[in-house]
Amino acid sequence: MRPFNSNRAVAILLAGMASLALAGVRNARADQPSSTLFIKVTDASTGKPIYQAQLTLQFRMKEGKAIFRHAKWFSYTGKTDVKGICKFEDVGQGPIVLMVTATNHQSYGKKLKFDKSNQLIAVKLRKPHALL
Repeated sequence: MRPFNSNRAVAILLAGMASLALAGVRNARADQPSSTLFIKVTDASTGKPIYQAQLTLQFRMKEGKAIFRHAKWFSYTGKTDVKGICKFEDVGQGPIVLMVTATNHQSYGKKLKFDKSNQLIAVKLRKPHALL
């Protein structure tokens, strides 16, 4: 018989607690659907696509019910392609915050609702106002 080792006992206890915690946490995507979101950015006056516009997308995903009870914020960034389109994958459906900036255009920021699979959101950016 081995002598009692308190360090080993603590390590075993912590490993057991960690495995119970992991077993109790459910995947965030199991409770909330996610999908692909397409953003198309065009110039408001010409209708031409804006290349290399900067996009920031923020959304919340619900955590598992066993341990965490808060929605966690996620933030994705991207740029538009030559066609003015940016694709965000695995986005949690629900309210989102979208911010768009582009050279020689006014910034855009808005809270939107993302509730359809493969949804397309069109953003039209205006030229900046002339300085007085």
